[in-house]
Order: sequence, then structure tokens, then C-alpha cells
Amino acid sequence: LIEKRLALPIVRAQRPPTTSCYVLPVSERRWRLLVQGEPRGDQFDKPASAAMPLEHEGIEEFAQAEIVNAFLRWEIHGAEAVEKHLVTHLAHIFIGAQTVYKMKRAVRLPFVDQTDAAVRAALCAKELDLNKTFAPELYLRVSSINRTPAGDFALDGPGRGQDTVVVMRRFEPDQTFDHLARAGLLTIKHVHEASIQIIAAHQAAAPNLFLGHAADYRAIMHSLRETECAAAARLGLRPGEFSHLENLDQEWTRIEALIETRQRRGKARRCHGDLHLRNICLFQD
Repeated sequence: LIEKRLALPIVRAQRPPTTSCYVLPVSERRWRLLVQGEPRGDQFDKPASAAMPLEHEGIEEFAQAEIVNAFLRWEIHGAEAVEKHLVTHLAHIFIGAQTVYKMKRAVRLPFVDQTDAAVRAALCAKELDLNKTFAPELYLRVSSINRTPAGDFALDGPGRGQDTVVVMRRFEPDQTFDHLARAGLLTIKHVHEASIQIIAAHQAAAPNLFLGHAADYRAIMHSLRETECAAAARLGLRPGEFSHLENLDQEWTRIEALIETRQRRGKARRCHGDLHLRNICLFQD
């Protein structure tokens, strides 16, 4: 599949809208699996009418504040006007009427270090590569945020690269399976059709000959423990109990030979990794 490059218009506006509404056209419904779906949560919702003060993790994220503010003030050439701004522990998500721009935050956590702009660019490229398999209609491309000779910012424009965004089509968050389930709208037919696509994706996935060893799973558990301790220290709290991780480590030891056998036979494959209802959406193309 070859994606054509989209030429987004330069958007200039005097002030953001006070209301926003977006209706997807009704046509063929398609299931799409999102490795990282659009984050939700009122605690992260910020209006697009003003620049959001950042909780700085360090000088790297402080430098990103200028780009964040430019998005919120509609001052990024080639980008849609932002209607909504979401913040997660790893990303800024800027939502327009039809397009979403996801910029990795310049933060360092026990399981990932995104403080280097080149690393953030590589992570964006990897996210696009992963999601093109599951949601090709939603994940469009990776774009560079460049500072133009005039001193402002442009997507893939002239000038030096400052940061990187993943460009996606917007989808309605109430069409994710968790929302449909809570509303009583998730049917057996929905689940059956989604299951068929999941099975097909797993069967088509190529074996990973390098990952999938018992040591890799133990490294994940170690990262979880570090993340818990770091978060507790940051909030002045005591870390939680780790008995569940200790029990899991004992289980890994018990089945380690089986894990290694499956790895050698090509059973370790790049699949979704976080497939729950919130990361499956009904997309109307």
C-alpha cells in the first residue's frame, strides 16, 4: 500500500471556535485495531482557546512548549486548526476537525527516554509502521515540524526540523468498543467480525527471531517494578506490593523451557500487545 502525501492547507485564523462538531460520513463500516488509540480522560482535556502551561520534566520539554503553544494558537503552517488538546504521560495530541497530530513528549521514564528529538522521530516512525498494519486508513504519515526562515513553524516546510508528529485521521471516540459496550451497542456480530480481523492479523504477522525469550519478559517485569517505584517516589508515596510480579517470575521460571521452544519455532510475532476494548474502534471510512 502506497500512501499519497496529503497537502494540507495553511490555516490562519483570528481566534479558535467556541464550539466544535464533527460528523463522520456514513458509508462502509470497518474495524480498526489501534496499537495506541486516541487517549481520553477529562483530567487531560484542555481547551484549545489558550496555551496550556506545561508541567516541565526538564529543559527538553520546556523547549517543546513553543511548539505546543503554536498548535493551540493555530500557528503551524500546514496543520488544521486545533479543536482539542489531550496530554498523556508520553504524548501531546492535537485534534482538528479531520486530522490528529501526535507529538511525543520530551520526557524520561523508567521504560522509555524521549528527551532526544532524534529518538522521538524514530519512535514516531515506528508507531506509524506498527499501526499501518492494523489501521491503514487512520495512520497517514510522519511529518517534521520545521522552523521556517521567518521564524514560525510549518509541517514539512522549509527550515530546520524541530520535532516530529504522527499524522492521523480523526475518529469519533464514542465508536471504540468500550464506549459501545457501555452504551449496550456492542453486538455479537461486532465481536465476531473483529475477531476474524484479529486472527488474520496474527496469522499474517512475521515471526520475530530476536525477541520473545524468557529474559525479554523478565525485563518487562523489571521495568514495571521500576516504573512503580519511580512514580511513587515522585508523588511521595510508598510503592505498592510486588508479590504479583514475584509470582509471575516464578511462573516464568517454571515454563521457561516452553517459552524458549516456542521462540525457536517462530511463535513470537509482532502482534497488537495491548488489545482491549478501548483500542478497537468502528471506523466509518
